[in-house]
Amino acid sequence: MAVIIAIVGVLFGTIIYIRSDREKRKDGIQTSTNEIQLKGEAFPWNGCYRIIRADNSDLQLSFEKDTQTVKASSMSGGYANDILYDWIYDGEKITFAILRNAYNEIYVLEEVEEGNLSGTCQYMSRETAVILEKYRDTANTKEQSNQDMKRSGKEQVDLLNAYSEYKTDELVYDYTYDLNQKELYRDFINTYELDRIAEGKSDIELMMALMNWLCDICKHGSTAYYESSSIDEIVTYGKENGLNCRCLSLVLSEVMRMYGIKAKVIWCYPKDDYFDDCHVVVQAYSEKTKQWIMFDPTYRLTLQTKTGEYMDIQGLREWIRTYGYDLEGMTPESSYYLVSNEDAGYTGNAEYGFNLKDYANYMAKNLFRLKCLSKNTILGTKCFQNTYTIELIPTNYNIAGIELFKANEIDLSGKYVYSTDVDKFFKLPE
Repeated sequence: MAVIIAIVGVLFGTIIYIRSDREKRKDGIQTSTNEIQLKGEAFPWNGCYRIIRADNSDLQLSFEKDTQTVKASSMSGGYANDILYDWIYDGEKITFAILRNAYNEIYVLEEVEEGNLSGTCQYMSRETAVILEKYRDTANTKEQSNQDMKRSGKEQVDLLNAYSEYKTDELVYDYTYDLNQKELYRDFINTYELDRIAEGKSDIELMMALMNWLCDICKHGSTAYYESSSIDEIVTYGKENGLNCRCLSLVLSEVMRMYGIKAKVIWCYPKDDYFDDCHVVVQAYSEKTKQWIMFDPTYRLTLQTKTGEYMDIQGLREWIRTYGYDLEGMTPESSYYLVSNEDAGYTGNAEYGFNLKDYANYMAKNLFRLKCLSKNTILGTKCFQNTYTIELIPTNYNIAGIELFKANEIDLSGKYVYSTDVDKFFKLPE
């Protein structure tokens, strides 16, 4: 925004001004897009709070009393993608706005029982009551945010081995796939000649062809995200601007399902409950080999063992756990070496080829927690609608808040559930 956005109202007798980053820089106030300077009285809270919105996206707030710092972030995209502007505290309630999908989301909150924050949220002219549950008594510091980025590859492998156990649980859910709905995409298919690309190919050949098609027309861009229920619109945007790993994977999985392939998106998260980077890939089921296969459109990548077995997400995690300590000494002659497809390489820059050691170190960080959707449908980046999210966590991953959310959201109508059942999470389609 280039101009002052003023929200004028008699909120505790105060006029609230939400200013652009440009104006903050002009006044000499040093802030990032999600760290806010003091306005009004000093708030008295320390800790982290979380709410799952109606669209299944999450909002996390961190309050640090000593420095009077407020931060907002969202794990839904793996980034701090909610922009929180100035706030004001009147001695009882705090008021602030978040720029969300080009609209201001305005919160008015106060502390209630058990240390939670309760109040109202106004978004797109609709006001709703909200409660943000407190899940940690300390604020999220920059040091905490970046721990996963600071760890060495060996330290990341240590974590995967320290948290390697899973157990069955009582959650009951099924995966569904909207398949073979090509008539809904007829103009899109004709525009990109997808029927010609798919003609005469077996399922794995078809999967590879569709990934190559996408990687040829849309390069990776780490901040290139486009919100739309139409993959046609997302691809149109991506041809000019690139797409981040989430958008690339959402498009690829939807196009695969268009041609009858059971494919879903897997979000790959690090250990820390706040993080600055994650990754997103596709898991596709081969009827020919009766197995899941991982496709990573950011790197135009599939991986195979030397005996020709394709790697899925679960297999890659176990491979890194087992061989991650030996990466420096690994060569293509090593018996455990993984073979990539010949044209694999980072799609954001044609000069970068594929390096297995670098990729393994990167994924060692990102394979600690995994997330997918129960319903795999045709909604593009709005895929969180009318479905629920399953996050797979190790049995002994018990950071503050996880048990609370498991207890509160055991009912799948809660839309976000935690599971420790690795076999159920990776269950093969029937």
